[in-house]
Amino acid sequence: MKTYIKDIPIFFIVTRARSGSTLTQIILDAHPHVSAPLESRLIIHLYKKYQKITKWNDVVIDQFIKDVFTERSYRLFWGSNPDELKRLFNKFYITSFADACKVVYISNHSIFEKKEIKIIVDKNPFYARYIPELKTIFSDAKFIHLIRDPRAVVNSSKIAFKSKTARVIFSWIKLNNYIEKEKENNIFLTVKYEDLVKNPQTTFKLIFDFFKLDFAPEILNAHSTINKFIDQHNYLSIEHHRNLSNSINLKSIDSWKEKLSEKEVKFINYMTSYIAKKYGYDYPKPKLNEVELKQFNHEMNSWLFHFNSVVLFYKLPFNIRKIILQLISLFFDKRYEK
Repeated sequence: MKTYIKDIPIFFIVTRARSGSTLTQIILDAHPHVSAPLESRLIIHLYKKYQKITKWNDVVIDQFIKDVFTERSYRLFWGSNPDELKRLFNKFYITSFADACKVVYISNHSIFEKKEIKIIVDKNPFYARYIPELKTIFSDAKFIHLIRDPRAVVNSSKIAFKSKTARVIFSWIKLNNYIEKEKENNIFLTVKYEDLVKNPQTTFKLIFDFFKLDFAPEILNAHSTINKFIDQHNYLSIEHHRNLSNSINLKSIDSWKEKLSEKEVKFINYMTSYIAKKYGYDYPKPKLNEVELKQFNHEMNSWLFHFNSVVLFYKLPFNIRKIILQLISLFFDKRYEK
């Protein structure tokens, strides 16, 4: 007998990358009634093609399923297949693009045992710039704004991706400004990474109160399950995710103090002191000379090109984007084969 999937509420974790979003997603997914899949851009990838469709017959659904598998992260990391996804679609009434997306979310093959799914969570730093679209697609959408000390974000980004300081800090400012612009008290919860690791039980209880779902303390031991699967899992075995197999700890909170140069900290403090103060990171704004500003402005301009090119990619016609993704897969997907 078919049921209405629209009744399952959806929550988005929006943030700047390297702010603890994957840790948060993994712990939430450990709950038996939560589906919190790994990061994917499938909503924005499929949005323009399917947003206006109101009659979701078998022909539309079959094409939708084919298009879902053109999204690389879904195909590589979520563990489903077209036949399985089709069977799942047959269990629900589909009346909108939002309904179709929710079916895809619960198709994820989690490493954690699941019962009835009552909450869907999408963790995706990329979606911080698409909050208006997400609100339009999902009338029930709510958001967790995850924030982290910008100096720690820079340090983590440099370790994981060898990122330039100016690129990281300008994107930290830009994305958090996007989020603040869209905030509404009843649909946003702001969570600090530092609170999450210092007081995990209290912080996750707060998140589950926001979900209106009972908190399960055992989810804080998610790392034990990760340890069993990490070497066989395409996503978790990526080098910068391997620390997810460790228990929640405080090691990364202040490591930036030893890793970042005095010059880097000075620039970060100069650029972020005003907005960071809103979140409780209170430090004075230093002065920069013209030479220092010129150097970081050059780095910023190269970052702006990358930032805007990613947005432009998702404005391309779907079929062109699909071809580009196929070419990328041809050269890079083998690295994820187990």
